[in-house]
Amino acid sequence: MGFDGLFLQQILLEISPQILKGRIDSLIPIKSGFVLGVYHLQSYNLIFDLNPQTASLYLTTTSHPKYLDNHALNSFLESLAKIILGAIIVSVEQYSTDRLVIFNLEKKDFLLGVVNYHLIFEIFGKRANVILTSEQDLILHTYKRDLNNLGRTIIPRARYVVPLETSQLKKLGFPPVINYADFLSSDDLQHHYFGLSPNAALYFFNKQLQPSQIKLQPCVFQDDYYFFNIFDTTEVITYPTLSQLLASRQKEVFSNTYLKYLDSTITKYRNTAIKLLTTIQTNTNANFTQMAEKLTPFYQYYHLYLDSFEGISLDKKYTLRQNINIFYQKAKKYAASIAKLQNQLLTTQDHLTNLEDIRYNYLFISQSNDPQIESLLIPYGYAKNHQSSKIIKKGNYLSRTFQGVNIYIGKNAPQNEELIKKSPDFYWFHLQNAPGAHLIYASKTITPEAIVFCANLVASFSLKTSTPHVAVDYTILKNVKRIANLHTFKVSIKNYQTIIIDYLAN
Repeated sequence: MGFDGLFLQQILLEISPQILKGRIDSLIPIKSGFVLGVYHLQSYNLIFDLNPQTASLYLTTTSHPKYLDNHALNSFLESLAKIILGAIIVSVEQYSTDRLVIFNLEKKDFLLGVVNYHLIFEIFGKRANVILTSEQDLILHTYKRDLNNLGRTIIPRARYVVPLETSQLKKLGFPPVINYADFLSSDDLQHHYFGLSPNAALYFFNKQLQPSQIKLQPCVFQDDYYFFNIFDTTEVITYPTLSQLLASRQKEVFSNTYLKYLDSTITKYRNTAIKLLTTIQTNTNANFTQMAEKLTPFYQYYHLYLDSFEGISLDKKYTLRQNINIFYQKAKKYAASIAKLQNQLLTTQDHLTNLEDIRYNYLFISQSNDPQIESLLIPYGYAKNHQSSKIIKKGNYLSRTFQGVNIYIGKNAPQNEELIKKSPDFYWFHLQNAPGAHLIYASKTITPEAIVFCANLVASFSLKTSTPHVAVDYTILKNVKRIANLHTFKVSIKNYQTIIIDYLAN
């Protein structure tokens, strides 16, 4: 992939004149990420591409269709909009020559006066993330939450630090002059400086190229691209700007196979549920039992052949008695068919809930790199369509310790099901009436501080943490039981307590 630190350096030089001093006036979710609308003399669309395969940043003036199915992103953007809409982009800076860009924002508040924020875009492929911090570097909102992200904790109210891989002292920013005598290979060159992709490092090393010799020429060759021609061929496609190059390659690319399959499968189940519900509702007027009961008292007319009686249409080929019997038979068949449809609807809704949970966990908890995702999709035909044979490996939980006690957090339904089989005296936590991770505090006793800590962990993996007050249920595991005869994993709980936490304050 061509989007390395040097490419980012060039794209920032290209787009900064258009967006500096610009006002942020919109946040729009799209398939590959989101659009930050900026107005500075005219309207611009700053694209934050979060797709693991195509993560990048570029500027356009064209509109992009909204994409509302990524609930985790939508929740993040709603929280973000409350803070940064109307803010001014004061400056844009890159961390050394790495793929990390910081937008310094300024917003006037009627009560607080001028408030400064940092909008940070870490363009790290599958770990791509967007983080909003205060002027004091406290995380206010983050798209992806993680307890161990490149040696850091990325949750609201934690202090933001750059990744360990980024802050290694042995790495330096790309210099204006390179002394190639200091390097034995292109690998040495790449590992010494920030911002060099393997292909770029190989080209620089083989050509003994100095940065001052670079001539900007955005170009594409086969499946790769760069901000100048490193492909040793003239058969490249060139573009006037780097943004146009990236825009031409994106065009609403959303190449994650798992998410595409999940989206199509969820749509299929939603349509099935709608059809079943419509069928049930359109048959509510078939009151055969009421009609039969209304006609039954008129036994003196049972022998008559009638077109209608008491406002009820009859089949004149049969006597009134026979028509009554027909109504009772239809009522019995109707009740059975409706019951069958209702069971089908419940099953479909269970599958739909499970698929949405899988999608939610994959995007929001597993950081989009959970190797178990294929196994979770096998019951929905993924293996048949994609020749997959992966088997679920349980036990790869997220983990944390507090006061010397181990804490386990499930990333998906199989892990959650395995977690509730632990010691019945351990403590279990889950967000109240909302999807999210199951958390186990592996101790038979728990302190008030541990309860608050665990509740905040549960909230940190929740879509509802854009609100300050979050309700978390907790109890010991012997009070948690899987609900039988369901196609999906759900639990019932009893004798539980609820803690309301001020998530943002904690």
